[in-house]
Amino acid sequence: MYHTFSAYAGRTPLTCAISKGGPDEFLPKLINLEDHPDLGFCYPAILSNKDYVLIAYFYGYYKDGKAYYDGRIKKLLLDEF
Repeated sequence: MYHTFSAYAGRTPLTCAISKGGPDEFLPKLINLEDHPDLGFCYPAILSNKDYVLIAYFYGYYKDGKAYYDGRIKKLLLDEF
């Protein structure tokens, strides 16, 4: 269980949007990859192809007075948007 207070709590949710080309061409659907009040998500890296995107990112939290850090990778099919 995470602590109620976390220095990372301000970096949530981690939300994803897809563009069809330029900065004004985002699709209307947003997907929350992560949404936890005690975790902080940052530094996303994205690899895409015609069918899906891979999103790797960092997260951190405090537990028992210690800071913990880890990373995750999620695969999103473009059909989900």
